[in-house]
Amino acid sequence: MREIKFRGIRKDNSEWAEGFWCKDDDGREFIFTVYRIGKSCNCCDSCDCPEDSIETGTLHEVRPETVGQFTGLFVEGEKLYAEDIVGGHPHGTVVVKWNAAFAAYAAYDAEGNDYGLFANKLEDCKDTWAIIGNFHDNPELLKESQ
Repeated sequence: MREIKFRGIRKDNSEWAEGFWCKDDDGREFIFTVYRIGKSCNCCDSCDCPEDSIETGTLHEVRPETVGQFTGLFVEGEKLYAEDIVGGHPHGTVVVKWNAAFAAYAAYDAEGNDYGLFANKLEDCKDTWAIIGNFHDNPELLKESQ
């Protein structure tokens, strides 16, 4: 099963937060980042019981326009998120966006041309593709590829 995770740029310090996404009644959007701080299990010294872990978290208010979901795909071992910019695509530098018509993530160029679904092509192209940035931190990467 695919890991459901989001990321967004925090309003307080402009750093990325990764975790669970939520929205309050006032329309503010948050990422809840979970941290494992210890174990409640005392069965043995070498035990690694994740179900018995003690977890805590921090709620970060984020800029809504920066929130993107983890696609469930990895490029060179790195998580691929919506709005990531990928180099080495056969059509040049592309950005990952949700394609509602196909209910899947697709590659788009700077003009908005759709170059197909990521999951279908990733296995064939994983040796040439690389995440080179994201649309919010590096929008110039898309423009430079034109």
